[in-house]
Amino acid sequence: MVKLKLFGEVNVKVNHIDLTTQLPRKGLGLLIYMATQPTKVFYREQLANLLWNDYTKKSALNNLRFNLWQIRKIIGEWTDEELIINNSKQAIKLNSEAIISDYDQFYSTIYKQHYQESVRCYSGDFLEDFYIIDAPDFSDWVFRERENAQRKYFNAQFAHAQDLMNSQQIEEAFNALIKLADIDPLNEMVYLRLMQYQYVSDNKVAAISTYRNLKMILRNELNISPSNEIESLYKRIIEDTNNENNEVILHKSKDDQFFSQKIKIYIGNSPEKLSTYARILASFNNTSAQLVLDICDTPGQRIPSEGMFEILNSLYHFGKYCISQWKSKCEKIDSDIRNKTVKDDMIFFSMFETLIVSEKSEQIIFRIWNMQYLDSKTIEFLSYLSRRKLDKQIVILIVYDSNQRNPQVEKFIEFYRGINDVEVIEE
Repeated sequence: MVKLKLFGEVNVKVNHIDLTTQLPRKGLGLLIYMATQPTKVFYREQLANLLWNDYTKKSALNNLRFNLWQIRKIIGEWTDEELIINNSKQAIKLNSEAIISDYDQFYSTIYKQHYQESVRCYSGDFLEDFYIIDAPDFSDWVFRERENAQRKYFNAQFAHAQDLMNSQQIEEAFNALIKLADIDPLNEMVYLRLMQYQYVSDNKVAAISTYRNLKMILRNELNISPSNEIESLYKRIIEDTNNENNEVILHKSKDDQFFSQKIKIYIGNSPEKLSTYARILASFNNTSAQLVLDICDTPGQRIPSEGMFEILNSLYHFGKYCISQWKSKCEKIDSDIRNKTVKDDMIFFSMFETLIVSEKSEQIIFRIWNMQYLDSKTIEFLSYLSRRKLDKQIVILIVYDSNQRNPQVEKFIEFYRGINDVEVIEE
């Protein structure tokens, strides 16, 4: 029995003997092409044109004949079953009883709606890293098959994830979708499904984080925003989060003691406590009286000045400020940050000036979701900002995971610990 592995790294085995490297490249391509259509009758001229289209007809047919002979010879040494059958003088076909492939199993299980088995068959892209440079028609066929198989896999994985959710296997359902995000990080449907599952499983903080991660990816890669469907779901999650967290929402009045403080730092080392702190941060929203700016809202190491770019992005896109005057200010500061010859104090002052005159909102709230990952330049800017005397109130809310130590962040915390308008809440 000939066993073909066509998803991921290509592999040909006969009775557990690996013959992949023994077959000529075009001979292997020929075998693969026929194996994906095991019941079809192939005309020799068609196969010759597929792999030797820039040859004369006679030369192409001679090459086809030689490669078929090599396939029969190499595989025939390990099995008595006839693999390639002459259907007529002009046509051949595979002996479908002598060959099995993960490709055939994949499509068969999809047809039967056995989605768990389907996703198990898909161990990578179709013919991953397998190319025949001088056979463009074959390469075009591989590309189409690869795209089609990936679409089928995504649909199967979506269906499998839904089955897992229906059976309350929530973590497994999340993992199924995360696999899709790893393959196609720009596929918004994956993030929509993930947010929906996180939402219905009452994991709203994770859903919010998923949204912010998607927003950052789309901004950086394509310079676009998430779809209207995702935006609507995000707004619904935020509204529900606010309604559920009334008991932990700090009163947003000017006389409230909290807003006499400029910095509030939450330090934790357990997932439960960090989730509680995240819910507190999530309770603040943009209103007519306050502007909320999110920094470092997704985990992971940051690029230099990334927090500064996040502040500028929020100012650039926030509804009230989307006028040419603000956009030009933000674009100028963005350019200055990237221009390493511009001094930090000049950049900090420009940022400060832009924040101060922004529509005369009463308060600006910075939410730093993962302070342990924050880049050094943004930490310096926050220190600069906290030392300025302002007509309006600027509040800095910080969540710091002490399991992932950042010496510069800890130095920042120690510097402000004990100051009257700073509160440090430590687990």
